[in-house]
Parts: sequence; structure tokens; C-alpha cells
Amino acid sequence: MAFVLVAPHNLGLWDKYPIVQLEALQLGWIIALFLLICMVGVALWHSRHQKDALRRTLQVVAFLMIAVALTEFVLFTRAGGAMPAHLATVPAEEKDITVLSFNAFNSDADEIVEVAEATEANVLLLVEVEPKVAVQVAELWRMQGTSNQLFADSDTHDVDTDGTAIITSDQLGRYRQVPGPALTLGSVSVAPVGESAIRIGDSSFTPPRLSVVHPPPPVPDKYSSTTWRWQLDLAVQTCRPEEGTIVGGDFNASTAQVSLLADQSCLDAGKYLGRGAVGTWPRSVPAPLGAGIDHQIVDTRHWEPVGIRFVDIGESDHRALAVSYRDVDT
Repeated sequence: MAFVLVAPHNLGLWDKYPIVQLEALQLGWIIALFLLICMVGVALWHSRHQKDALRRTLQVVAFLMIAVALTEFVLFTRAGGAMPAHLATVPAEEKDITVLSFNAFNSDADEIVEVAEATEANVLLLVEVEPKVAVQVAELWRMQGTSNQLFADSDTHDVDTDGTAIITSDQLGRYRQVPGPALTLGSVSVAPVGESAIRIGDSSFTPPRLSVVHPPPPVPDKYSSTTWRWQLDLAVQTCRPEEGTIVGGDFNASTAQVSLLADQSCLDAGKYLGRGAVGTWPRSVPAPLGAGIDHQIVDTRHWEPVGIRFVDIGESDHRALAVSYRDVDT
């Protein structure tokens, strides 16, 4: 049981119910391990008059489980999992662009634009956003002085879920929509028009290819674990190393699950910055108790994550991610 709790991916169980749903709740796994340790301790107490062989076995098991639990807790803490969201910020000293990704369910356009301005975002990657809200965001952002382009998905996604959208600041030059992964809950992919470098401040660089993705959650009554893994794989593989891609959205998967499917050079930005365990959902609970299912993954051969913020916006049950990047070739 302890080995299943610690490393489900090593046992081939990471995409099986109920492990697939619980794997993102890292603190829950650690608490479960400590509860198992307590149970072994009780068994040791009751076996104090039993044969020495039984007690030695229980002692070895207890020692191994304590070592594993402490190791997991240290890793969880080092990945920012024990931090409240507002303390998990990694400030960016030097940056070229900032990408704000957000599950915009139940959020208003002015609230999104306010955070876009506060984080100095150049790109907005939105999921579960009503089409009219996406248009309002683009218009309000333009009224704030940021001319932009809006790209929305088609009506191929689940009709019960709002769509996805990308809004790019004209600071990054012109973009065009390109084919993206066929995800049940929607996706959008865009690429720069031409390969000319653009200049922002003192930096000159080729703008990144961008994708927003929303694979479905592993809910047994609606999406099988096979469907979930297939859709997650499609979303993660959108990060193409040769194209300098940045992919963001609600992945409905943990950092570990995303990393297992990603190309070697495509890394989770939160993990890269030591914040891979910060909970982003549900926002109604403290971040250490939540699940880190909202991510940005990036081709680190072209773009290096240099800063991250976790932000509350409107009434959404997700926290937004504002990640700053530096062009590696600059």
C-alpha cells in the first residue's frame, strides 16, 4: 500500500482509478502515509508479547514508511506545496514576456483585464471562457492601451463547457491560428506570422508559438481513464521542442502526470521554478490542500521560466498562473 501511495507511476497505476484522481493531492498522499504509520505503530504495540520475528518485520516496515513519508514531505515542501498561494511567488528580475493562463469559469472580463495589467501580461490563455467574455476581455484590454488579437476555438468542444481562447498583445507581432489538438473541452493554437524577430525593451527575439488546452477530467461516469490519458497526451504533445512552444491551461492532471508524457525538453514551468506542488484547484481551500492541475509547459531550449505568480481572479474555482519567460538566445 505504501509503495502505491508513494510512486503510482512506477507501478503503472498513475492512470488507473482512483489513483488517477488522487495523485494530484500530494498532501493527501503524505497524510495517508502517516496514518498507515500510525496503524503499524498500533500493531507493534499489540504485538509486544508476540514472537520477535513478527515485531522485527513490523519495525522494518515502520522504519521504511517513516523514511518514505519524510522524503515525500521534503519533496512536497521543496516544490512549494506547503506554501499559501500568495507566498508562492517567484519574482522575475529579467523577463521578455509574461503569459497569464486561467480557467475563467464564472469570471468577468474586467477582472481578467485587471490582472493582465497588474502582471504585465503579453498573452492570455483562457479556458472555460464564454465567447462573449473573451470578446469583452479583448475589447477592454484594447481600451486599456493594449492592442491585441483574439483567437477562439470552434464549436467542436463539449457543449456543456465554455470554450478556450488566446489573446495576444500586438507587442509580440501578428499571429495566425493553426491546427491544434482535438480536445473534448477545447483548444486553440497560434503561430507567429513570419519568422522575423520583434523587439520589446532592450530584447529582440522570435515570438513563441502558443497553445491553450483543456483536456477532460478523469471522471468515471463521463470520461474513462483511457480517454483522459489519450486527451492529456494530445494536450502535452502540443509542446513541440523544435517550435519554441508555450502551452498553458487546465490540464486536469498533476505535475507528475504531465511530466511523464512531456518531451524531454518540454518542462512544467512551475516545477522548473520550484513551485510544481502549489495547489491551483479548488480555490476554496488553502493551496497546500488543493491539487496542482493548472500548468504552463514550455520548450526550455528556447524559453526559460524566470518568474511565477498564483493569482485569484473573480469567482473562478481555479487560481491563475502568470509566468514570465526569458528568451534563451537573447
